[in-house]
Amino acid sequence: MALTDEQILEQVVAEVNDDGTVAQQWGFIYDWAEEQALDIVSETSRYFQRLRYQYALLKSCDTLLGSVREHVDSAKQDRKLALDQLTKHLRSKRDEALAEIECLRKTARATGRASSTGVMTTKAPLSGPVGGPDPNSTYYSGDYTKVAPDYVTE
Repeated sequence: MALTDEQILEQVVAEVNDDGTVAQQWGFIYDWAEEQALDIVSETSRYFQRLRYQYALLKSCDTLLGSVREHVDSAKQDRKLALDQLTKHLRSKRDEALAEIECLRKTARATGRASSTGVMTTKAPLSGPVGGPDPNSTYYSGDYTKVAPDYVTE
């Protein structure tokens, strides 16, 4: 069963021990996570939900790590230890998320569920490049009884 947006937020906040920073920036984090997941798989893929969650977790860890750096104060030893424990926790969560993302990427590509990149064409070109052969010539469709086409002169 797929999680709702609110359930994903609650789960991520619980995992990273959020102080309110992630919840404030959730719209940005969630949109970024969705874009990253769509770069790898389509929205209908079975891997999309897991990838989006892992990317949201990754971005949340990065956001909190950035905010923790502002609170470091060497004068208060107990505060420094608490922040050190928090950064260790966030880094381990971040590493877990990166490992899971890489595993999902490889699995999606191996099973053929990854999104295709590039533009797929459905029509043959109407004319070849100026000075080049005609790509619509019957010579290219297997009719080798004719002489190879001359270059187009215009």
